Amino acid sequence: THLDRLVMGALVGLLGFVVLVGSNVRTCLDTLAVDSQPLWTLRNAGRAAGLSSLSQLVLEPIFGAASPAPPPVQAVGPSHSIVALFLGAILAAAALLIVTSRLMLALAQAGHGESLAAALNHPRRSRWLSLGIWPAACYSHAARMLAHHSGRLARVGADAHVLDIGCGLGESLLLWRSHAFSAARVVGINVGAVDVAAAAATVSVDRAIEVVQASDSGDLPQVVARGSIDAVVGVDASYAFGARDALLGAAFAALKPGGALVVAEVLGPRHPHRPKVFVWSGMLASLLGISVDRDVLSCVRQLRAAGFEEVMCIDLTRPVVKGLLRWSWEQPLTCVHAKGAGCAVYALASWLGMEFMIIRAVKPAAATSG
Repeated sequence: THLDRLVMGALVGLLGFVVLVGSNVRTCLDTLAVDSQPLWTLRNAGRAAGLSSLSQLVLEPIFGAASPAPPPVQAVGPSHSIVALFLGAILAAAALLIVTSRLMLALAQAGHGESLAAALNHPRRSRWLSLGIWPAACYSHAARMLAHHSGRLARVGADAHVLDIGCGLGESLLLWRSHAFSAARVVGINVGAVDVAAAAATVSVDRAIEVVQASDSGDLPQVVARGSIDAVVGVDASYAFGARDALLGAAFAALKPGGALVVAEVLGPRHPHRPKVFVWSGMLASLLGISVDRDVLSCVRQLRAAGFEEVMCIDLTRPVVKGLLRWSWEQPLTCVHAKGAGCAVYALASWLGMEFMIIRAVKPAAATSG
C-alpha cells in the first residue's frame, strides 16, 4: 500500500542518513573535543548484548570495529570542523526532504487528497491539487491559472465535449463548465476510487459533468466513445496512469479529427550524454516515489507514434519551481504541506533535473478514430 511505501521510504532515507553521516561523526567529535567514551561504551554494550548487526551497521562505521579502546582526541583544524558540520547539515536536510516528500506523495495517493488540498488552498475553500503557474497571489490562483492555460491551449470552447485525465478533486471539471469555457459535456477520470468519489461530490450540482474510474493500464471507460471528444486535458495528473503508450492511443481514438490533447506534467531529465545523472536520479527518485524514465523527447516520440501532429512543448520549469518554492517559504512554519511541496519540487528540478512541461498535440483532421 501507499502507507507501506511511505514507511519504507522514511526508513530508507533515515538509515541512509545515519550511514552516510556516520563517517563524519567521529571527525566532528574529535574536532569539537567531545568525549566519545559514552558512545564507545554504547557500542561495546550493544555487541555484548548480541546486537552485532546493529553495531556493525550504525556504530562501527563511526568508531571502527577493531580497537576496543576509544582513540585519543586529536587536534584538528577549524576548517575540518566546518566541512564536517556542513556536510552533516546537507545530509540531514536531504533525509528530511526525502521523508517529507514521501509523506506528501503518500497523502495525495492514499486517498488523503482532500486534507492535502485543504492545507494548500487555505484560507480559500477551493480544492486544487497541482503545481500551478507562478507568480500568483495565492496557491489556488496559481493552480487555476495552470488549468486555464491548459484549457486555452486545448481550445476548449462553447459546446465542446471535454475529457479530463486525472481530474483530481473536481475543480478543473467545474472550470470547463464555467463561463470561461462553457463546455457542453465534461467527463473526468481518476484511478483511485476515493478520488472519484471526492470529485463526484464536488461536481454533483452539475449533471453535465460525469466522473468515472479508470484503470492505470491506460484504457478509457466505456462512457468515452471513439471520436466523441473535442479536447483531452490532463492538468498535472496524467502520470498517475502507468501505461503511457496505451493512454495516448486511447486519447487519440477518443478525439474527434482536429481535436487537441494538452497535458501539463513532470518529465524526467534530458542528459543522454551523462549516464551517471540517470543513476543518481533513479536512486533519489525511487525514494521520492517519482518515475524518471520518461523525458520530453520520449514523450514527443510517443505522441507522434500514436498519430498526433503539431506537437508543441512549453517549458515552465523555472517559473514553477521558483514560484512554488518562494510561496512555500512565505507560509508559516506550521504549514508543513506547503513547505514539503516547495522542497519536493525544488529537489526534483535542481537535484534530478526534472522538467515541468505543457505539451500540446493535435489529431489530424483527416485521421479516423480507428
